[in-house]
Amino acid sequence: MNNFFARTVFIEGPDCSGKTTMIDRLHKSTNYKWHLFDRSQVSRSIFSNLYSRKIASADIHEREELLDINNLFIFLMPPWEIIRIRFLSRGDNLHDVHSLKIVYDEFRSKVEDIKNMPNVLIVTSPSDKPGVLEDIKSWIESREKRTISNISSDVFKCAKAQKNEEAIRLKFSIHDDGTFAESSASILDDKEESSYYKRILLEIDEKIYDEFAGKNEYSKPQDVFSRRFIHTEDTCLSMIHALYREGTLEVDFIFRSTNVSSTFHSDIQFCNYISKTIYDRLGLSKKENYCISRFILNSAHTVW
Repeated sequence: MNNFFARTVFIEGPDCSGKTTMIDRLHKSTNYKWHLFDRSQVSRSIFSNLYSRKIASADIHEREELLDINNLFIFLMPPWEIIRIRFLSRGDNLHDVHSLKIVYDEFRSKVEDIKNMPNVLIVTSPSDKPGVLEDIKSWIESREKRTISNISSDVFKCAKAQKNEEAIRLKFSIHDDGTFAESSASILDDKEESSYYKRILLEIDEKIYDEFAGKNEYSKPQDVFSRRFIHTEDTCLSMIHALYREGTLEVDFIFRSTNVSSTFHSDIQFCNYISKTIYDRLGLSKKENYCISRFILNSAHTVW
């Protein structure tokens, strides 16, 4: 069974949008199930630009955080009049109504830019409106139940939402209990990539066999804890590295480049099958061991 756990859930929005109250309500209603954080690199980038702080890395850090699609972003964006009334009721040490409206408009502009990202939820209803809390919880839960096909679709949407339709260093992790329910050897017969996939699989198989047999530069037989289970080349799927520690197999996949319109839907299925293959070759048991497959897509693009 796959899990697409939320790494961090960021509660975002302008001042007086209800962020602190929503975090408290989510924690109490879920018994602190998720790691919730008040503001993200998005806020840092907005305020950096708004107040001319000239933080050179702000936009880069924002992009990196957004393109880790295990991160979730919930923007509380009620109508301006609600923000204004809340401000007049409670006051603020930093803003007057005019400056608060400027901040609100900056967030509204940012939300327009990123609204098509699959890990972004925009809540336009007042956060204390009945049903909003449950809607947010349901959305987070749905994000944690992504299938391989869902994740492939999410990657496409991320790339599509970027300038020039290219997501740089997009990343995510898939957790599996060892059953690999979505894995199938049929991916090796993929119409376009069959020979490519079969070659990589054969080379990984040979690598594991040779390391166990001591066929390496040290003539030293390896065991299941070896650091040497690695495959590298200069093709699109440029690195696969498996490392087993403390009951968890961690498999890293680095893509130099991947066309998310035409090939990545097959590539991710192949990677899932590779994780299962390595898991089996190392003799791991689903009753006792876990698998995390980590992906870095250096260039996830929709067009060549």
